[in-house]
Amino acid sequence: MIGSRAMVAGWTTRIAALLVLAGLVLGCRGKKRPPPTPAEVETQGILAKLYAYVACLDEAPRVFKLGDVYLERFGTRPPTVADAMPVFPSGDPEKCVDAVADAKTVKPALPELEQAADAYAQTLTVLFDLTTVAHDHFDRTSKHFDPAKGIALHGRLTAVFRQFDTVQAPLFDGVYALNQKIRREQLAKREAKEGRTFPVIVEDLMMRAAELVPLAATPLERIDQIDHAAITARAGVLESVLDEMTAFAVANAVEVNEMLRSHPLLAARTQSYLVAARQLANRVSDHVPLSESDKLMIESKNEAEVVGTPAAMISAYNELVAVYSPPGSR
Repeated sequence: MIGSRAMVAGWTTRIAALLVLAGLVLGCRGKKRPPPTPAEVETQGILAKLYAYVACLDEAPRVFKLGDVYLERFGTRPPTVADAMPVFPSGDPEKCVDAVADAKTVKPALPELEQAADAYAQTLTVLFDLTTVAHDHFDRTSKHFDPAKGIALHGRLTAVFRQFDTVQAPLFDGVYALNQKIRREQLAKREAKEGRTFPVIVEDLMMRAAELVPLAATPLERIDQIDHAAITARAGVLESVLDEMTAFAVANAVEVNEMLRSHPLLAARTQSYLVAARQLANRVSDHVPLSESDKLMIESKNEAEVVGTPAAMISAYNELVAVYSPPGSR
């Protein structure tokens, strides 16, 4: 699971991990087509729920950052009157709460995912209320300025920041798994209809890349638990699709279009991602320790710059996603 590791992962890794969802299916768009079948109607309902939940998850990076900063400063002691502003308000959860409620009315029912979304939205609401009140108690310009009351909220703030890690996990994991399942089903249908076209190969490439990411969503101090064989195997599959994409682009260079023109950059980013994945796998298999300079980089919140780390691999994935345009999005 990806999200369940959020409690002990660095916030950079957690923010980046959410970008796995950047390739969310865009099946609602495209040319006119016959009336949808019952199965397609159900899929569109599921997608509507996923859109709502992904919008809610967009707030997670800010909460993780706020929580990590707060717990890093006050994990062993509560704030004092002398401390600069201990916490800033998290985002207003109103849109997320409404989206979660609306998603419940959409068929089909997905009880487990809906329950996870409810817990997530409720925790966002508690966090917003607590951080807003705490901020006001420490803000000298606020009519609610009262540091003593702000300090008294420390225990609740600490608990709810940690609770957020717990409630975010099942929602993220559920959305990720369902999104991947639908994408794979849609891609199979498209390939059966069109054949192994360039857009189909590109979409397959991106899915293979996404399937590799969860293996890196592990805190640096626990990378010995990463499945070296699984990373190596999935990287090999991704590389084979990359080779197929490159061969197709070379063989069809005369068919100049936007997707083919973007091939060199997409291929380069995929190759960089593969290198980062294998560097992480090698660090795990060879038990390569961190150098002193590596440790300094990590302490400075620059883990993504350290070769063979989870953050470096996820950063490379995000660079790949940045140059990818889902079919039908142009």
